[in-house]
Amino acid sequence: MKQIAPDVLLLERPDWGADPVFPRLGGMDDPRSQGRWRNVFRDERLYNIKHHTVGVDTDETRNIWETLDEVKANARRIQTIRPDLGADVPYNFLKYLMADGGIVICEGRGYERAGAHTAGVDAAVPARYFNIAGIATSYAGNFEDYAIDLTPWLPAINQWNAHLKRAFPKLGTATICGYPTCGHRDFSRFSNLNATACPGQHLYRRLGEIRLD
Repeated sequence: MKQIAPDVLLLERPDWGADPVFPRLGGMDDPRSQGRWRNVFRDERLYNIKHHTVGVDTDETRNIWETLDEVKANARRIQTIRPDLGADVPYNFLKYLMADGGIVICEGRGYERAGAHTAGVDAAVPARYFNIAGIATSYAGNFEDYAIDLTPWLPAINQWNAHLKRAFPKLGTATICGYPTCGHRDFSRFSNLNATACPGQHLYRRLGEIRLD
């Protein structure tokens, strides 16, 4: 576990209990690559992309998580819930809004691997694949159907995004939504697979408040 900021805790894959039976995907050791793929260079990350997982907490506070045990169990579920994308978390990171106002981040594909989160290529820049040029953090919950005021978590959310900017110096320099941070739905014109409400209306309308510094 790493304390990224006072209200931001990062759980790496062993911390949340990623099942080692399933190989890590998206990098040079991805068994599907047959040796042709490489890890992503950090200065290639240009788009800061947000998603939601749709799956919610089982208590009354559907988008708020109370314990690390709940977080870990959900991350393990997400590792295997999309076999069509491979038995791995398709996002670079998962984000959990905690009841105390902090956030817990779970490492998915991580810093240097391609994701399986946002289909398509920016036609204006040939070969700029969003799953490589974008870094994706997916909020755990359903932010379309369950209303939530993100205000109490915005300080921690911005601490996480400042961390991402330090890790990826060019993050936010490319955008298709007018803000440094865009939602999955903003990429709909690039692929039918992006025709979605993701990351949900209650998150999407606050993306302009996410800072990278």
